[in-house]
Amino acid sequence: MGAGAPLLVPNALAHKAGSAPEAERKLIPTSVNATYNLNGIYANTITSSEYFQQLLTEYPTFEDIVDVIYSEATHLEPFEPGKARLPSVAFCCLYRFFLLKLDHKQMGTLLNHKDSIYIRGVGFLYLRCIGESKDLLNWIGPHLQDKTEFSPSIDKKQIRFGEYLLNLVLEHNYFGTMLRRTPVPVVRGFERSGMEIQIRRERAQKNRKYLKRKTVCRARWSDGVVYDCQIDDILDNGNFFVTFTEYGNQDEVDIEDIEFDRKKAAAAAAVEEKESQEASPSRSRSRDKDRDRDRDRDRRDRGRDKDRSRDRDRDRRDRDRGRDRDRDRDRRSKDKDRRDKRSQSPARGRRSNSASQSKRERSPSVELDIEAEIEKRLARKREQERSRATSSDGVYCSQIMSYKKSLSQQFKGGATFETTNKKLDLPDRSPPREERRRSRPVRRERSRSPSPVRTQRLTKEQMEQRKSLLARYGDASRQK
Repeated sequence: MGAGAPLLVPNALAHKAGSAPEAERKLIPTSVNATYNLNGIYANTITSSEYFQQLLTEYPTFEDIVDVIYSEATHLEPFEPGKARLPSVAFCCLYRFFLLKLDHKQMGTLLNHKDSIYIRGVGFLYLRCIGESKDLLNWIGPHLQDKTEFSPSIDKKQIRFGEYLLNLVLEHNYFGTMLRRTPVPVVRGFERSGMEIQIRRERAQKNRKYLKRKTVCRARWSDGVVYDCQIDDILDNGNFFVTFTEYGNQDEVDIEDIEFDRKKAAAAAAVEEKESQEASPSRSRSRDKDRDRDRDRDRRDRGRDKDRSRDRDRDRRDRDRGRDRDRDRDRRSKDKDRRDKRSQSPARGRRSNSASQSKRERSPSVELDIEAEIEKRLARKREQERSRATSSDGVYCSQIMSYKKSLSQQFKGGATFETTNKKLDLPDRSPPREERRRSRPVRRERSRSPSPVRTQRLTKEQMEQRKSLLARYGDASRQK
């Protein structure tokens, strides 16, 4: 058996579940190959392991495998810790589900299991590995906002279950094991959903400082529907204890489950303040007293002021006539000056109008809604991807040219020496002779041959010692 081919499992063991035939079950549509879209070597490692053989013989039904995951699974990585590189409990049970071919009812049991988060994780791995890619968003989308903290890896690093699902779809490198690639349209849909969740989370954190006691807002109930509510208290863990005004139920909600419009809240607060001012009894009584006093004073002074007002009216009329005449003269002269100036510079008024119009256009607009913000971020991300895929010469996804190919294309009207040198980071031309002479390294002077060592003359004592030694032992250089 080849190393890449998985161990063949007999059909009697693979489907020994005692359940209804496949024709009567509503199976989940799948798209698989011989190794269930897993790496061939890894699939062979699973099927040849003793643990998987034990699952085949001792745990034949779907319920038995679920119980195994509940009691033994501690992570969702492909391998168990250690140097033996044994397949993990989660992936052995996952491969067992591949052989059983799950239906919609069984998948609903896995995805909505309340006792173990790892049972839910194995269910989503089933959909990610062999389920139809076009149905992934329908299956996984409602669970992307799941805030349950768990550790899918061996190092026990905590992560939200919704973030784990998003990474599971967008990435194909799963803890060192390559999963099948998700089609681009499906990836785009999950990117949009992930950005929407991120934007809502950012806005919720910004609204935290505006959320106080007795603040009217909207919150998401456990059924996933948003209702009107009022904040009763702010808890120590950062959550809010609210009362749903429509039904009177009370519950603890997270900041991300609260929908709050600052502008509507400010307008409602202003209206409430105005109504409270008008409805206050002390202020209304004081206003009534003041009005009564003013009316009495007016009645007393009417008779006295009649005669005085007549005289004053006559004087005012005379004064106003003279003032009006002077004002009319001044207005006529000023209008005439303005007309003369406009006739000299006719574009002056248009500039001011255009400047005011551009100023209105530059004024900060209303806060962008979530869909517009998603489109803005997606466009920015696509631009970043395009810039990373663009080569140095500005061509999108251009093929990198080798040095030999560039030399062959320079005679065909393609690349030139100048462009080739720029791509290869080489100088554009060879340096002139003068520069080459200047840049030529200075030759190192050769050392002279060593001079012969002069022998030193012997002293008298040394000569006498030499003679005595020659007389005693003789001269060995002269002997043959």
